[in-house]
Amino acid sequence: MVSSTKTILVAAMLCTTFTPPADAQENLSQTFATCAGRFSAEREHAWLVGPSQAAPFEKMRQTFLSLIEASAPQAARPEALHQRILSKHAHAHLLSQATFQADPSRAQMARRIAAAHLATCRSYLLGG
Repeated sequence: MVSSTKTILVAAMLCTTFTPPADAQENLSQTFATCAGRFSAEREHAWLVGPSQAAPFEKMRQTFLSLIEASAPQAARPEALHQRILSKHAHAHLLSQATFQADPSRAQMARRIAAAHLATCRSYLLGG
């Protein structure tokens, strides 16, 4: 709890003290939206296969939603929402393949790709 609060505070300070050019700011909010979508898919998948496992994914999802709020200009928020939805569906497909794919090698590949995507998202956070 403390580390995620620190992360949000540091990110908020960075976003308020340094304003990147509009295109860089939109790219940042798109990146955060992608991660929020991925963690939304993980949360929903966890609800299906093991509800007690969903809490960490919800926490990360909330962190990225806060980062979107801090980084996205008002005009870019519809695009960020669209990106969240696209990312959620793509990641949900990976999780479905990882769980239900009959070919073990394809299931393992889907698991690895999904894990790599989450690792990339976590790398954006301090102490992630």
